[in-house]
Amino acid sequence: MLQQILWRYGYEHIKSSNDSEQLTDLCESFSPDVLFLDPASIKGDGYEILRALAAGGEAETLVLAIAPRHQTGSGAKALSNGAHDVVLSPFDEIEVAHRVESILKARRTERSVDEDREQLELRIIERSRESVAANLEAVARLAFAAEFRDEDIGEHIFRVGRSTGLLAEKIGLDPILARLFRTAATLHDVGKIAVPDSVLLKPGKLDDDQWKTMRAHTTQGHRMLEGSKSQMMVCAAKIALSHHEHWDGSGYPNGDAGEEISQSARLVSVADVFDALTSKRPYKKAWPIPDAVALITQKSGSQFDPEAVSAFLELDHELLKSPINEEEFFGELETVSDRLDF
Repeated sequence: MLQQILWRYGYEHIKSSNDSEQLTDLCESFSPDVLFLDPASIKGDGYEILRALAAGGEAETLVLAIAPRHQTGSGAKALSNGAHDVVLSPFDEIEVAHRVESILKARRTERSVDEDREQLELRIIERSRESVAANLEAVARLAFAAEFRDEDIGEHIFRVGRSTGLLAEKIGLDPILARLFRTAATLHDVGKIAVPDSVLLKPGKLDDDQWKTMRAHTTQGHRMLEGSKSQMMVCAAKIALSHHEHWDGSGYPNGDAGEEISQSARLVSVADVFDALTSKRPYKKAWPIPDAVALITQKSGSQFDPEAVSAFLELDHELLKSPINEEEFFGELETVSDRLDF
């Protein structure tokens, strides 16, 4: 009778079984939209089958349990064992049709909500990526502003950023944190915006007053970046302030030592000095890479964090000096940009 009711209301591909093993196989191979299950008449424990279907996550199959009208509590027992709804027997044609249509309508609504949620999540992710891309571009512009008057326009900041990220990965930091350090490192010299050309570009040795002005780029950079809620800007502010501090406390501006210096600044210190030594400046020629590596090794434990130097010695130093532009630098961050809080 149940099959006849379903046929009259236009439902097709109807199959039946009264054996528990056959029913399980049928569900796996046929994947019905709706399963009518009479726990009392099937061979085996019908309620165990209900529980197994519920526990197995057969999300695509909706289970309507058949319960006798005269038997109090059978419907509630079926629901408590995992049935989605109950149909009472003897069957009422209109009731059966209503139950099936209601449960299928609920499933369609649920799927529609899931699809809408997925689309919304995709839009949010896309907007987030657009926002991160815009913020990364702002970081690049700000970093460029600091280096704009330098002969080595742009590439120095990106080489220092890349080297800092590689050092962070080498000492075992989480890849997301390494990329945060990598991006923040590009702002290490942002305070140079406040340094006059007469000091910044002077080809000869700086006098005491000029050296004092140059050193102030650390505190000026920190003032420009501090106070932000962005993790990246907070990290960049620490780097700007402390990347000229020394492990032994002989650096500037505060004479911090050891782990008083932020880890990000300790890594940037190595990356910055290596790139500066091996780059041509108005006041000096570029050092050969082996000479720069030897100096950094020599100053491990005095100027530089020994852990950072050990990591540096394991890197490909020719790679650290290879060209990199803004597009390449920030393009490499896209795979994690939606996980960074900028």
